[in-house]
Amino acid sequence: MLDLLLRIAYLWAIGLSLYTAGWLLMKADKNRTTAALAACQLLIIIWCIPQLFSALPMTTGMKYLAYGISYVGISFIGPAWLEFAFLYSRRRLETWIKILLFGIGASTIRFC
Repeated sequence: MLDLLLRIAYLWAIGLSLYTAGWLLMKADKNRTTAALAACQLLIIIWCIPQLFSALPMTTGMKYLAYGISYVGISFIGPAWLEFAFLYSRRRLETWIKILLFGIGASTIRFC
């Protein structure tokens, strides 16, 4: 029962994130803040989609690939959200700080 509820929650998260990202990209003002929020929504989708397949029968290699894709979304959501927060408050992150933050996120991704 819990597994079914988790799948429903992931489907809702994917559906709502797709809706809001699509709405932002089509209807909202075209600026860096909107693009940063849409990127956060897309990273949530990248994180949630492999979670739907975790209970399906897969080989070990397929499970590692699914978790590797999931790690991409979750590793970059922190720096992406921080960049959105800075843009929303009309401040800018220095380029070297962005490189450092996204570099730390990239270093945590494991494709074993």
